[in-house]
Amino acid sequence: MMQADRGMLETVLFRFLKHRAGSGGGDGADLPLTADAAALEALTTPSAPVMDAFRHCLDDFLTSMGENPAGRDPVTVTSAALITALLVYNHLAASSCRPDSARFLKETEERRLLTEFSLSLAADTDDNLCRAAVLAVLPRCPPDDAGLSPVMGRVLDACPLACLDRLDVYTPGPLRSPDDTPRPADSGPGGSGENPQSRDWGRTVAGLLRDPLLARWARHRWLYLPDTRRACRNRGRVLELLRRHGGFREFLLEFYEAYDHFRGRSRQAWRGGPRIREWPLLDRIEPLLRFPGDSDFSWRVVAGGKEYFESFLPLLAIIRQEGAVPPEYRRLSPEFYHRLRFLHHYLPDAGAGSLKFGPARFADQDADQDETGDKP
Repeated sequence: MMQADRGMLETVLFRFLKHRAGSGGGDGADLPLTADAAALEALTTPSAPVMDAFRHCLDDFLTSMGENPAGRDPVTVTSAALITALLVYNHLAASSCRPDSARFLKETEERRLLTEFSLSLAADTDDNLCRAAVLAVLPRCPPDDAGLSPVMGRVLDACPLACLDRLDVYTPGPLRSPDDTPRPADSGPGGSGENPQSRDWGRTVAGLLRDPLLARWARHRWLYLPDTRRACRNRGRVLELLRRHGGFREFLLEFYEAYDHFRGRSRQAWRGGPRIREWPLLDRIEPLLRFPGDSDFSWRVVAGGKEYFESFLPLLAIIRQEGAVPPEYRRLSPEFYHRLRFLHHYLPDAGAGSLKFGPARFADQDADQDETGDKP
């Protein structure tokens, strides 16, 4: 690890940020750095070149999210984002050094930086965008925390936007619990969860997704996550967090409508027969939930199927709460709902106290049901 003065620290950050933005300017991360208090003032009062390089990095990140940076209000670059950039630089640089010495030095320096600067939760959109712009360069390598030090895990958790981008490879700390169940932000509109960190994290996520750009980006990003158990579980937990927070009914239903339409496929039941809809992920879940036996191995298989199925529990909860499939979302096909309802009965805890369903009402069935007197 190399001792750096203020000039070297600014030069290294400038080269790293320019490289992150795809504008050349060096090899990215070379050697881990340590700096005294005087040098670290560069993170609180950065020079104009460093700020320009960071804004180029941020513009590149916004472009990757599908927005024209010139059409967005100027984003304020925070000192916490520059601290994050240095932590990411050291993490990447130490990964290429001798593992027996670099890991200890890297984690020691990371803890010192977090202690001195008290890197807290990114509470506003600008701070999240700035931190996520540099955290996006971290390798996407499952399983959870693979290659990440505990301190870097805390850095990720402190930027909810970066976590939302990595649901397929990283489970945010506020969504974890010893019994592997989600810890939502709130127990309901106006409610309070048991964990203050989780509650604050969830409120930040809700605030971020009220931004139209971020909401559109998140729907598209989560729609095409790989169908792994981790990705399905984490996606379902975030969607459930939003459902319990309140105010995200439209966001959730539009996501499931898009999932039904774009992730499903049609095929002929037999040659010359009718066309049927199927969803590859649901086809994978069914044999897991229906796995026979009561051994420990059987329960682990079924528990794995339940984690896959967590992606769809928020939709079933909305339907149950409203007593019908929302008629204004016509791409939520009856086949999709009935398949989810069928699989729900195989969940290990689908007994007393769990969701129960009556006959589903769809918009084109209202007239027939009124004539027969059936009720949803």
